[in-house]
Amino acid sequence: MLRKERSTSPPPDEIKRRLTLERRRLKRAQANLPICKVVRGDSLKVLCKWPDYCIDAIVTGPPYGIQFLGEKWDNDVPSEELWRQLHRVLKAGGRLLVLSATRTWHRMATRIESAGFHVEDEIVWIYGQGFPKHSSKLKPAHDPIIVARKGPVSDLNIDAARIREPRLGSQSKDRWPANVVFSHTPGCTDEKCQSGCAVDLLNSQAKYLSTSKSRSADLNNVSRFFYCTRASTRERNLGCENLEKKRKATFMDTLPSNRNSEAREMANFHPTVQPVDLMRWLIRLVCKPGDLVLDPFFGSGTTGVAANCEGVRWIGIEMDVNYCRIARARTRMRKRLAR
Repeated sequence: MLRKERSTSPPPDEIKRRLTLERRRLKRAQANLPICKVVRGDSLKVLCKWPDYCIDAIVTGPPYGIQFLGEKWDNDVPSEELWRQLHRVLKAGGRLLVLSATRTWHRMATRIESAGFHVEDEIVWIYGQGFPKHSSKLKPAHDPIIVARKGPVSDLNIDAARIREPRLGSQSKDRWPANVVFSHTPGCTDEKCQSGCAVDLLNSQAKYLSTSKSRSADLNNVSRFFYCTRASTRERNLGCENLEKKRKATFMDTLPSNRNSEAREMANFHPTVQPVDLMRWLIRLVCKPGDLVLDPFFGSGTTGVAANCEGVRWIGIEMDVNYCRIARARTRMRKRLAR
């Protein structure tokens, strides 16, 4: 007679007890952290002073290591030592989302994995307005976003990150989120997309395919993916109206035809501002309201702006004093708008 295998999972009461203890421990660990504040300093030195298991999730866009505009801070991707510190402060089962570049994402992922994370997936963020960095190079049209996890398997917040689909009606669930994100080109409106917009190109292709009898008419509906616009001038400068304007450096400055062009000044002159809607969607994917998300490369504070909109607490670490000033202004403004 075969022996019935005993269940290895703990009883429901024991699971509930463990979750309660975990929440209490996490609350104690977060008690002395600078919640919803911008910390100026080197991330590695700052994190060394923090307790273990004190952060719910990490969402960040670190230096890509592509020597952007010849800047020294972009000579390499973050060290394995830094990822080890981030692994230490992240709670068990917590997620790490890291924006990266096609040329160096493998180095970023290798160091993240060597630090103890499990690399689970890659989200492909597609856009249409990149510029080739050299006459013999391909035009960049997407950025990889590394999805990694610490320790035990835990669920992503699928329902919170679902793609809205009005045509399905109120009785149907919205679409399951995919590991592909599209960005509209700046200047696109609800009525018309700019030439070369990635969303418009996909939409046109879907309409073409849906004319075939062998294809479902649902291909005409491209809302199966998450869409966001690139950060507009208004979005990036919101809250910075009283700050001094400075020249915003871009890759276009390196082109011979633009070296003598008139400088473009902005209050938020950070060179790589990410879209708020993209960061909001990423935060929803790995955080619940009230969770604490960390961005160790805070830049001009878009992660904090997005977290405020989602009811998520945040901490941002940034070395540059000017970017800290911009980040504080932006997060204060968005905090008021999100209420």
